[in-house]
This record gives sequence, C-alpha cells and structure tokens, in this order.
Amino acid sequence: MLYDVVIIGAGLAGLQAAKSLRERGITNYIILESTDHIAGRAISRGAMWVHGHEKNPFYDDVVSNAGVRLAEADFCSPTSPTSYFYQGKPLDTSLAARFNALYAELLTQLELAESQSEIELPLSETITIIINKLFAEDDRLKPLFLQMALYRLAFYYGAETELVSTSGWASAEEFPGRQLVLAEGSFQDVFAKHYAAETEKVMFKHRVTDIAAPVGYEYIQVSTDYACFQASSVIVTVPLGVLKQNTINFSPALPPEKQKAINNLGFGLLTKLELEFGHCFWDQESSFIVLIDYDNAENSLNSGNVHYFMNMMPITGEPKLVAFAGGKDGQAYEYSATAGAAVESTLGALRTVYGADVVNAAYSKSSCSDWSTDENSYGAYTFIKEGQHDRDCKTLRKTSSLGNNRFLLFAGEATSPTHYSLLSGAYESGIAVAKEAYALRRQ
Repeated sequence: MLYDVVIIGAGLAGLQAAKSLRERGITNYIILESTDHIAGRAISRGAMWVHGHEKNPFYDDVVSNAGVRLAEADFCSPTSPTSYFYQGKPLDTSLAARFNALYAELLTQLELAESQSEIELPLSETITIIINKLFAEDDRLKPLFLQMALYRLAFYYGAETELVSTSGWASAEEFPGRQLVLAEGSFQDVFAKHYAAETEKVMFKHRVTDIAAPVGYEYIQVSTDYACFQASSVIVTVPLGVLKQNTINFSPALPPEKQKAINNLGFGLLTKLELEFGHCFWDQESSFIVLIDYDNAENSLNSGNVHYFMNMMPITGEPKLVAFAGGKDGQAYEYSATAGAAVESTLGALRTVYGADVVNAAYSKSSCSDWSTDENSYGAYTFIKEGQHDRDCKTLRKTSSLGNNRFLLFAGEATSPTHYSLLSGAYESGIAVAKEAYALRRQ
C-alpha cells in the first residue's frame, strides 16, 4: 500500500501533524512509533510544564480542553516561595529576600546581554561577569549565589552553562502568563484524549531503521524492525538525540547543512528524581527547596553540591519532593552504576536539614527518569550550544526534495527557532509541517 504520508514518531509533533493532515482531508497516513505508547517524552516523569498560558496555542487548543487540574509553579521566577538552606541551616530571611532580588536582576541583565552582546561568550562567563558587578569582591554571599545560579540555569537548559550560548539563552521564548504544571495524570493522558482519532493510526513497536528513496521510483521506503512502508512523503519527528545517534540510515544521506545543524544543536538532559514520603516534614507552603553546601561552593561551576527540589504538596497534595539535576549531574542520577549513590546523596542532603531520624522514618521510595540512556530519546530537549545559533533549528526544519514528487520533512521541538525545548514548539511544528506536506501534495 502506498501512503500519502508516513509519520515517524507518536510524540506531540507527530500526533499534531497527523491531526492537521486529517483536518486538511489527508487521511491516507500512518504513524510509526518505536515504543508501546504515545506522547514520546511527555510521559510520567517527563514533560510536565506549560510555559505561559496566555496566547499559547498549545494551551488553548490542547490543555485547556482536557479537563485536567493544573497548578502554578515557576522554578525560574525569583518570586516563587522558596526555602534556602546552606550547611544544613535556613538562610536568614533577609538574605533569602536578597537572593530573590539578585536573581531577578541577574535574569534582567542576561536579557540585556543576549540582545546587546557583540562577542559570543558561553553563558557561564556572562553570568560570572554579571555577578561580579552585582557583588562586592569580599561579599560572602557571592560564591553561594554563583553556585546556586549556575546550577539553577544548568537544569533549566539541561546542560552545564559553559556549554550554552549567551546569544541563544533566551531565544526559546516562553509565552506570557502563568507557568503551569499538571496536578494530576500526565500529558500522555491529555494527548490520548485530544488525539484519539490519530492514536488509532499508530503502529507501535515499529522502530525505524532506514529511510530510502530508490532511484527511479515514486515512493520513499521506510523500514522498521518488522516491516516496510511506502509513501510519497515522510515526516520525521524523532528527538534530536536520536538523530545525533545516527540510528536511522538515510539514503540518500541527509544534506550536509542538515547534518551540520544536527551536530551544532545541543540536546540537554534534565533528570527528575521523585522521592515519596509517608508524611510531609518540610515547609508545605514553599514551592521549592534549595540546599547548598557553602563549604564546597567554589569547587566547581556545577558541582552537584546544590540540591533543588520541587514540593509537590501544593500541587498534588502528596508528600513528594522532585529533585532536578541537569547535564552531568543528571547523568549521575540516571546511569545505573551511580543511581543508587545519587539517591542516597540526595536523601543525605535532606538529612542534614531535617535530621536523619525524620527523613529515614518518612522515606518510602524513589523513581528516576532515564532520558540519557533511553534509546528513544538520548536526552530531554534542545539547547543552543556555545558559538552556535538558533538558525540551526530552521535548517533542521527544511524540507528535502528527493525527486519524483517525494519529500522528506522534519518536525519536533528541535525544529522550532522560537520555542525549542518546549511542548509548544513541538505542537506548532506539527501544524507547520502538515501545512507544508499538504501544499507539496497539491503541486
């Protein structure tokens, strides 16, 4: 059977591409998915945020109609209720207030640096320059703040700040309005409801190995572990991490500029370690809890001596803490050889604040994401690497004509120059790629 379109990946971009095709009258398509579920990285312990609910098409079209409960939680906002501790002691109230004010000023100065900088610098260097201006040289709060800021922004990007471009740090635009998280279920549940018709056309457990355009034929052949499929157009929505691993063989090979864009873009890791307890022993009103080992503040830019928790009590009513770690620290959580040690280290940090007896008595179990080792992702989301630019997202998005009215198209958050790393970017790319596939079909 010759399909009009084969879509590779049943994540948000693939599902929305299918929905948009159907709405344009193209129903002769199929979706190939390597796992046994839809939603890609937006499953349990995966994507959980809506970054701005105002004028956000993803929120308006998908989330707001899903009937799910949402709660506000913004880990980048300096005004979010946060409990700070260092060396196991609460940070003085006035110092905590100063922390928040300084973090707000840091973000403001980073915005200015991003728009005004003529010389490309790694984000870590720009942060250090700004902090040197904000603090007196002998201010004891300076190394503490520097360590916290670098760690906080590292898990925001999923990479050490020395790897992130200053010019691209804020180019992934968030929408105005509240930062929302799901208070129940997961985006997998949301997508199952919104994309019910599209899910019926998903073939699960079909890992694509080859995409070939045979010379002289009028179809593209997509091969999986179990079967071959033929179509006039193919839409690739696999994560950037999969493209970087070269697990799909393209014949002919992808254009050099597209291969370069795949190499240039960074694919970060944000690890989430969920700790469950029998009861809540921390401040239930704090949205976030930050533990900093001040003695080791200057050992490394992103030493792992910072522990950053989101309190789930205000969100779900459950006594859970979710620890975030980005880049190398995230890998330490996820790699099987060190996962146990990382969990124990995180519990150990809590023990220094709340006492070993209290933590040990309340602790129930933990679960950790595994994006870095998952062959369906190899990471969490895209960032702009130091020395690179978001134009690589545009290059990745470009359609390749394979002759004889055959086209290879790309979608996913990595193809969005304005909303990469966000669910909104994946959603919008699905709409855009379907529009282009429809236009090409009518030529």
